[in-house]
Amino acid sequence: MKKALIGILVMMMIFATTGCGNGEEAPPAADSNEIYSQDLAKHIRENVTFKDHMDIVDNDILFEVYGIDPGFVIDASSYFSTGATAEEITVIKTDDIEAVMTAYEDRIESQIEGFENYVPEELTKLAVPYKLAVDNTVILVICDDPEEAEVAVKSYIDDLNNN
Repeated sequence: MKKALIGILVMMMIFATTGCGNGEEAPPAADSNEIYSQDLAKHIRENVTFKDHMDIVDNDILFEVYGIDPGFVIDASSYFSTGATAEEITVIKTDDIEAVMTAYEDRIESQIEGFENYVPEELTKLAVPYKLAVDNTVILVICDDPEEAEVAVKSYIDDLNNN
C-alpha cells in the first residue's frame, strides 16, 4: 500500500509539471544523420498507437523519475501518459549506456510494482517493453505493440541514413 501511495504521489508530481519545459532543440541540419532525442521521441509519439494522452516531460523530472545523473546525459526527451496507463517514451543520448539501461530496468520494475494492484492490465506491456541502444542513444517505449515501436524507430533511423 505504501509503495502504491508513493507511486501515485510521484505520478501526481509528474503530471502537475508536464509541459513546463518546452523540450525544444534547434532542428538538425538537413544532411545530419545524428539522432536527436526530441525528434526521435516525437516521431515515436506520432507513429505509435497509445491508449492514453502522451505529454512531454521536463528533463529535471525525467532525471528524478529514472534516477539518472544528468552529468552523463548529452540529450534527453521523454513523454509520459497521464498515469492511467504505463505508457512511456524515453530517449536518452548518453556517455553511459549501461547506466541508462539499468535505469530503464529499475523504472520498469517500479512501474510493475505500481500497476500490479492499481491497473494489472498494464503489466502486459511492461513485460515486453521496446528497448534499443543505437550508438550512444538509448530508447525505451512502453506501449501495447512493441513491434510498432520498433517499426517507428527503424523508420526514423532509415530516414536519417537516407539523408
